[in-house]
Amino acid sequence: MNDVSKVVILRCTDYSEEKVYDTLRNGIGLLGGIERFVNRKENILVKPNFLHSSDQSKAVTTHPSVIKAMLRLLNDAGYGKVKFGDSPAMGSCRSAAAALGLEDGIYGATVADMSEAVDFPFPEGTTAKHFRFAREVTEADAIINLCKMKTHALERITGAVKNVYGLVCGANKAAGHVSFPNASVFARMLTDIHRAVNPRLHIMDGIIAMEGNGPSSGDPVEMNVMLFSDDPVALDTVYCWLIGLDPLLVPTNEQGQVCGIGGSSVQRRSFRQIRKCRLQRSPKRLPKIVSWSFLQDRNKTFPPCNRQNKMYPLRCLCRTLSCYRRRCSF
Repeated sequence: MNDVSKVVILRCTDYSEEKVYDTLRNGIGLLGGIERFVNRKENILVKPNFLHSSDQSKAVTTHPSVIKAMLRLLNDAGYGKVKFGDSPAMGSCRSAAAALGLEDGIYGATVADMSEAVDFPFPEGTTAKHFRFAREVTEADAIINLCKMKTHALERITGAVKNVYGLVCGANKAAGHVSFPNASVFARMLTDIHRAVNPRLHIMDGIIAMEGNGPSSGDPVEMNVMLFSDDPVALDTVYCWLIGLDPLLVPTNEQGQVCGIGGSSVQRRSFRQIRKCRLQRSPKRLPKIVSWSFLQDRNKTFPPCNRQNKMYPLRCLCRTLSCYRRRCSF
């Protein structure tokens, strides 16, 4: 992994398909283009967040416009072996996709069934040595992670790191919560999933996010942003600072760094630099079980910024967040 992780932050104010497609294409382009992450001979699984069948307006799932944009980009670039899907906690992948108006054949992609569990030994795991993944996960050569910007009752946020739990098949998720009962242990298990399947690219739908009692019972809130990175910890770190939350207080960030799945440049020194220029906004409401005491003071001012720079090493996040809050035209 590179010494400095890069996160692209692009403003997107609504879910019109053309606007989302242009934003997604630009964001991936700023990271080097889709060809940097996958090749045309590979079987690709696009993994959105399908927590359960839900109306798109509730911000429970990755918005269908974001999923369509990813499938369209792959199709336009000549990728012909593409499936998309998630293994929801309730219901089926196909029912969740249908609720969002997504069907087989959209931009040449197939809805993954995601209902057949396959044993996946992982002796290298630090916490989990074995998984029960959906068959399509084991058949994929490359995974693209389309996560949703939401709060989470256990991990405080659900983002790029947490979204891979949807690769575990169906009812096996409940068994995982029993086997890994607290936030830190559960987060370490998530890092083992990342190490096992190594998602190539992470894209966060934060156009309409969820605050409050996430990941399913919170309230939609406008954030008007999409995030892009090949580093899941870096991406989730940026998400935390956009809502005024110390990233070190999110177990998936802390354990992700310790276990080496990302955030190689995200050290405490970087957090101190970011803290100097935190967003001048009220933090988004977190689940009720989370204390407000860890939210930092928000009355800060910002240094000048370079509005032309669209790609941001984490060491330069002060400039990034200043641009975002001032609603620069990225």
